[in-house]
Amino acid sequence: MAKDTSKKLRSLWGDKRPYFKRVLLLGSAMLAMCYTFIFFGPLEMVAFGAGTLDYSYKDVLTPLGIFAAIILIAGTLLTALLRGKIFNYTLTVIFSLTVSGYIQGALLNGSLGTLTGESVDWAASRGVMWLDMLFWVAVLIIMLFVMYLSRKVWKSVIIAVSLLLVVMQAAPTVAIVTGAYEQTKTEAITDYYMSIDKMFDYSPDKNTFVFVLDYMDYSFIEEIAKSDADFFDGLDGFTGYTDATSTFCRTQPALSNVLTGNTDLAYNVTAEEFYKESWTADGKDILKDIDSKGYDIQFFSSPKFLFSDPSHPEKYISNFQNTKASINYPTLIGKMLTLSSYRYAPIALKPFYWADTHYYNKDIFDTSSIKRYTYGDGNYKTLFTYATTELDKNGFKFYHFNGSHPPQTLKEDGTYSDTPTDAITQTKGVFNILFGAFKRMKELGIYDNATIIITADHGDVNTLVSNELTPIKIGMFYKPAGSAGTAFKWSNAQVSNANIPATIIKSTGADYSKYGKALDDIAEGENVVRKFYRIIMNTSDWLDDGYQIYEITGPASDKSNWKLASTHEVKHKFY
Repeated sequence: MAKDTSKKLRSLWGDKRPYFKRVLLLGSAMLAMCYTFIFFGPLEMVAFGAGTLDYSYKDVLTPLGIFAAIILIAGTLLTALLRGKIFNYTLTVIFSLTVSGYIQGALLNGSLGTLTGESVDWAASRGVMWLDMLFWVAVLIIMLFVMYLSRKVWKSVIIAVSLLLVVMQAAPTVAIVTGAYEQTKTEAITDYYMSIDKMFDYSPDKNTFVFVLDYMDYSFIEEIAKSDADFFDGLDGFTGYTDATSTFCRTQPALSNVLTGNTDLAYNVTAEEFYKESWTADGKDILKDIDSKGYDIQFFSSPKFLFSDPSHPEKYISNFQNTKASINYPTLIGKMLTLSSYRYAPIALKPFYWADTHYYNKDIFDTSSIKRYTYGDGNYKTLFTYATTELDKNGFKFYHFNGSHPPQTLKEDGTYSDTPTDAITQTKGVFNILFGAFKRMKELGIYDNATIIITADHGDVNTLVSNELTPIKIGMFYKPAGSAGTAFKWSNAQVSNANIPATIIKSTGADYSKYGKALDDIAEGENVVRKFYRIIMNTSDWLDDGYQIYEITGPASDKSNWKLASTHEVKHKFY
């Protein structure tokens, strides 16, 4: 009995193949695995995400290549030390996982969405998860069966399929390196960022503040007001709008539309053309007009949500900078591996790797030498309380906060939570941050003379996955200069983000006639025709396949007031 056991154990390790032959055989499978999971997968996703990531494929190309080469060489040389059946089983598992992962990423992920932060209903995918896992098990069993029937066929399959996977991905790699895969040409803007060096420096005289709270749907505001009737009383001198709409339904191009008011170019020209031309279209140039009234202009957002040609913002935005920050490569590689895992892992494991775009931008750059604005609303809660009046001219500040956008990470008091919260808690948390900022403005004596706009770029986009129209309203609040000391009030005036540019220019004292009506030019009960660009969403990838233009005449909460004016193809996508 002991002899039989000893013989079986020796058969697991015994191997007539020399070490270098095991290296060559294993190397083909390791090459396919490293090329797919470590190099090509994240490289391709970064190229496709160029419009929202703070770095480009050029930034990840070399570190991914070096890391993949290290894992390939070290992994092959070390794993090849295994012998006999143990080596064969290990090689079979590596090869099977590579094939399954490649097919998973290419064909089996289904409608998991893009990394925009919207939650995924994993519970609804339980059945698919089981089938998906059965596929992975089946691939492994098939390869073990092939190995059992014929070692020669098994060896040929591993080498041929592994090399085929590499060859199949080589052509798109060349396309990426030549820039052909970038959906938006962002190279000119990639190194630019918004500095927070004077984020909390205000003018002692006149200030205009625009706070864009991403994803702030009016339903969140309504629920807060119903459960806590006094919550918004902290908005001294403000008017809250119960019937406000956005013009677009996604951050791109909704954010820039808040300032430019431009709609005609969207989806009809490339993203880079849109972000270049929309700022000066129709004879309007809001940056130039604000600057002409002696304002220091500062933006706090990602430049890629707003610009593609740096020459225009460089003229007017004082904190728009292009100091090249060094990249934290260990952090970058770690996040690239997370990104790759989300793409290639079985569906049952994907919840462990789910994250949003902000996660993939966070901590990538070494900010010890530069003060780069990043999305992290809770980071600024305390800093607002240290604001000063050190600007030597009038001030215009545009803040883009994560707002109500998932993933929700704030407590109600505006500090970070160790566990996920929800849209209502997150929204209250952001407002409590703003309440602290406004308190500091009062202490500095600038609150009364300040114009403050709080709006959303868009509302809850989950309504877009249905073919049936759901009326979407956003949260919007406005305090004109000189209104401090008056109680907060609600207005049912029919306003939209199309009124923001005029309101901004009006606050500077300039002629705003070419920008249309300001918020306080629209009376309650006045019927206004508002436009809304609703994308036709492909639920398999959450991308825009077409768009519909609705005209809203009357209260936006009444679905019958939404009339479909036209339907169009999306000639150029923003994602």
